[in-house]
Amino acid sequence: MLLTVAMGLLLQGPQDMKDWVDRGYDGSQPNASVVAGAPELSREEAWVSATRRAVEERQGHIERLATDQASAQSPAWLPEFVRERVVRQWTGEQMRSYRLRVLDRDLLVRDHGFGRSYQAFLLLEKVNPDSARLSDALSNRLQSEQERFVLNCGGVVGWWGLLALIVLWIDRLTRGYMTGRLYVLGTGLGLVVPILLVIF
Repeated sequence: MLLTVAMGLLLQGPQDMKDWVDRGYDGSQPNASVVAGAPELSREEAWVSATRRAVEERQGHIERLATDQASAQSPAWLPEFVRERVVRQWTGEQMRSYRLRVLDRDLLVRDHGFGRSYQAFLLLEKVNPDSARLSDALSNRLQSEQERFVLNCGGVVGWWGLLALIVLWIDRLTRGYMTGRLYVLGTGLGLVVPILLVIF
């Protein structure tokens, strides 16, 4: 039985794939890129896998470009979580406007004897995310976040000063009766509000 299956597999000729699948690029369209999906058990799942891989690769490419630019342009005092927030938001905006532009497609069918597997390949038009317009948009977003962070830090300092005055004023009115509770409450508000201001 195993010998019969093995002979059947050997007798199958190789499947002819399009040139750009074998080479990994299309010489007639230098701005195109090839994406290979994972092998799946149905044709539909194979196309879904290739599309998902294309979107993931696109998102990773945009995110790397945005991270590099944000690291190069932001000052050393700006916290990492602010840069990450800018990159995450900007990448999300680019991905929402992104549309797959499929120039060609091909499907590799493998017969394993007990069943078939399918692997989809897409030839996509490259979209250049590091154009001057998009680069300027990211720079403006980063500048806005820096100014917002500075304002929030100023707000934190002002809040601490106001909170200290209020606590001391109430403590004086109560003649020290609530000093311990006032200091605990003031400390809690002094920590929670700044966190909300700076992080969000």
